[in-house]
Formats: sequence, structure tokens, C-alpha cells
Amino acid sequence: MRRLAQRVKDAFKEVIRKAGSIAKWTRGKKQAVRSKIAVQEKVTQPRFYREPKREVQKIDKPQQLPTGYGKDKIVLRVRDPYWIYAYWEITESTWEKLRRETPSLDEKTKIILRVYDTTDTIFDGSNAHSFFDIVVNSFANNWHIETKTPARSWCVDLGLLLPDNRFLTIVRSNIVSTPIAGPSCINDQEWMVTEDMFARLYGVGVGASPVKRGKPIFLPDSKQVIPD
Repeated sequence: MRRLAQRVKDAFKEVIRKAGSIAKWTRGKKQAVRSKIAVQEKVTQPRFYREPKREVQKIDKPQQLPTGYGKDKIVLRVRDPYWIYAYWEITESTWEKLRRETPSLDEKTKIILRVYDTTDTIFDGSNAHSFFDIVVNSFANNWHIETKTPARSWCVDLGLLLPDNRFLTIVRSNIVSTPIAGPSCINDQEWMVTEDMFARLYGVGVGASPVKRGKPIFLPDSKQVIPD
């Protein structure tokens, strides 16, 4: 009986030992599988570049251009051969000064654009070839002016036409010159073509005769250059 009990006991121990080995092997196998899956997930996981956070700068909303810059001035620009364009600014302090220093100002006083033809002159305010007046209202600050004559020089005064027909200048513009209304009538007085250019222009092509190269000569009458 003792031998049988010992054999049963030893057999039971052997079963427990083998069961422990199997459990240990199973745990190791599971751990290896888990590690392999984790590696595969890490490899296959997409990588995206993340830009570093930047401080967002606040941009102020665009502001409207000011209606004035606090300076008395008038500027003249050319639009085309028959038209020029003027824009101006007169400060309120200037208007107040004019009211104080000019007693003759009343409701009959007119705001005038006096347009001078200053072609080929050094304009000093009194030596213009001619002038004409344009009446503008007190709310205007720009005006398109028809000159009716191209290729002339112009200057504009902004001022007041008093009841006694005296003209009081407030500001004077720059001088501009309008272009001619057509092609230029000025041709090249002298021109020449070098021998290389002459050969390329007249000596190359279908049916062209060979050109003898030489020094270019100038023909005063025909205004042309031909090789020797």
C-alpha cells in the first residue's frame, strides 16, 4: 500500500510539473505574439508631420483712406491729349483765415479753377498765353478739365473770384504738358545700319543676291546707309 501511495504521489507531482511547464510556455508564446503585433502596428501606423504651434498675429481691419491730410495743395495730372485732371485740399483753417482777412467775401463770391496755358514759358502767374475759368462748388475736391487743345502746357490756380472781379489765388498747381493727338511728326534726323545688320536684313533670303560687305556710308539726301 505504501508503494502504491508513493507512486500515485509521484505521478501527481509529474502531472503538476508538466502542467506548470505548459502554462509557462503558453505565457511566453502569448507574450511573443503580443510583442510581434505591437511591432507591426508601430511600423504600419502612418506618421504625420505636425507643425509647431505658431502665434497667430492679429491683423487690423483695413481702414478707409482719410478725406484729407491737413495741407493746402492742388495737384494736376494729364488724362489724355484733350483732358487734364486736378484734385485739391483746402483746410478749414485756411477758409477761416480768408473769411477774416477778406471783408468783401459774400454769397456772390465764386470758387474758381483758373486754367493757364503756359506753353513754352517760365510761368510767373502773369505771363500765360491765355486762361479760362471754371466755377466749382464748395464740396468739390477734384475736377476733370477739358482743354480742347493738345500738345500744350497747363497750370491751374484754385482761388476766389470776388464780387469786384478780383481773383484771389489760394493754391497753385504743378505744370503738366499734354501729348499730341496723333502719331509723332518728328522722324529720326539721322539713322544708319551697320554692315552686319544690313547683310542680315537684305542679303539673306530666297533669291537674294550676295552682298559685298564694306564700311557703311551715309547718304544725306535719301537718309539711308548702304555698304560700299
